[in-house]
Amino acid sequence: PFYVSEIISKAKYIQFSLEQGTTKDSGKKIAITPSQKMTMSKLAGNIVSAGFTINDKKASIYVKNLAPFPITIFSLQKKSSRLQTRRSSENLLAEQQKIELPAYSESENFIKKVEVPFTEDDNTLVTSLTAYATIKGTQEPIEINIPLDFGTRKGPLYKPSSIKIDYPQFSIDEAEQRVTIPPGSWRVDRSIVLKPGWSLEIRPGATLSFADKAIVAVHGAVIMRGSPEMPIRLQPQESSLWGGISVIGNRETSVIENVYLSGIKRPTTALDFLTGALTVEDTVLKVDNLRISNIQAEDALNIVNSEIDLKNITVSDVSSDAVDMDFCTGQLKGLMVIRSAGDGLDISTTNLEAENLTFSSIQDKAISVGEQSKAHLKNIDITNAEIGIASKDLSYTEVENISLKNIRKFPFMAYNKKPELGPG
Repeated sequence: PFYVSEIISKAKYIQFSLEQGTTKDSGKKIAITPSQKMTMSKLAGNIVSAGFTINDKKASIYVKNLAPFPITIFSLQKKSSRLQTRRSSENLLAEQQKIELPAYSESENFIKKVEVPFTEDDNTLVTSLTAYATIKGTQEPIEINIPLDFGTRKGPLYKPSSIKIDYPQFSIDEAEQRVTIPPGSWRVDRSIVLKPGWSLEIRPGATLSFADKAIVAVHGAVIMRGSPEMPIRLQPQESSLWGGISVIGNRETSVIENVYLSGIKRPTTALDFLTGALTVEDTVLKVDNLRISNIQAEDALNIVNSEIDLKNITVSDVSSDAVDMDFCTGQLKGLMVIRSAGDGLDISTTNLEAENLTFSSIQDKAISVGEQSKAHLKNIDITNAEIGIASKDLSYTEVENISLKNIRKFPFMAYNKKPELGPG
């Protein structure tokens, strides 16, 4: 799984919380206080992994416990883009049915298979499951969000849009499993969701104008190779905001060159486990000259579990973090962030070599290095930020040649935020 180290850290903290509440009577269940329950529910978000297959209107869900203690799931609900509440109240498990998951063991690969009813239609996109469970030795149930990560999926839990019907001007290569968008100006009135394994290529000079909340979702490689003279533009129609791009790459190489993205608001009811206006996961990513502007999302650029070679990125006018990297390795040469309401650059469990970074008007940290990351930063210019550089939670940050102006709180911070980790 992508997030093993983070999952184990969270699980160990939950186990620590449980051990603090143990009584001398080993047979007595532990009572969890409301505050402990809230903390554990937040931390428990990724301690269970799931994949699935679909056959004859049934979904076979494969569930595995990644925590060092047994878990019993007594209710399983799905999150879907059709649900205004973002979660169905229907329990997918049969009456009295429970999923007993033993504690995680490196020597055993225990996966529980559960068959549940499922009906596909064009408008349904299940992004995750919500489990209500109890941990062995506890009384109170906790809520566990189980992301259906593309990387662990056996197949798609959605019906891909009929791109042949909606966009006949696009080239469809069945043999190569590739969709190609030619140069020109195109109005995109519906989301483009490709079948797993298919790649998307957008040719130089293409301008795509998206309808409100329309998204692009690719479970394969994306090739957007524009030129300085003929850049690729992805933008909203009129005054609307479109939903952004998600690329889950299966370790394939994606290339983004001379591309402008603008006017994105990540929908909260579709693909809500993906946080970025441009989200890239499990990919070998190469970028040169990418501009992202006018973003309303948790991250403008979110990269997860990828090998990166990034050059010349500009991000401006962002409602939260500009660039977020989790579980990545590689280099970043040239980043400019202007007007970010969150962090400028936020990395977690990442090894990064970066140089020529400029930040201006940052409401939080210009650079945040966390969760056992290693960062070597060179040639940094930070102007008007709450905090310059923060290194936390067993991270190591080395900085060479830096200019800081108008820092409202601290130019540098090194500290411990997550109790299950250590100082930066």
